[in-house]
Amino acid sequence: AENYGVSDRTKFLPFLPKREYHQCLSECSFFVLPSVSETFGVVVIEAMASGKAVVVRDTVGPRDIVTDGVDGFIFRDINELTRRIEQLATDSELRHKMGRNAKASVTKRFTLEKSALKYEELYAAMLRK
Repeated sequence: AENYGVSDRTKFLPFLPKREYHQCLSECSFFVLPSVSETFGVVVIEAMASGKAVVVRDTVGPRDIVTDGVDGFIFRDINELTRRIEQLATDSELRHKMGRNAKASVTKRFTLEKSALKYEELYAAMLRK
């Protein structure tokens, strides 16, 4: 962040208690998860539920949550990551549109009720075998 002159508006945070974590999510402009591997990416869903556009690596989990170009961006290499961060940092209209889309997507796809129904379907399928 210092090398690129953005340290005054970039935060790298350790693990936070839930309340502080949600406060930080509400204050950020967008959310970036550059992890090389994630099992599912609940943090991505939480950021999207907070109305934030997200930028995630093209890995199992995050890529199954984000619709590229609609509610966030999926990047494949460091150059694409850089472009997407710059794009969201400089285009507030796009950032807000993606944030609204992100919140709508999570509301539609990842509610507790929908998750419970998916587990019921999974268990029922397993019992039939």
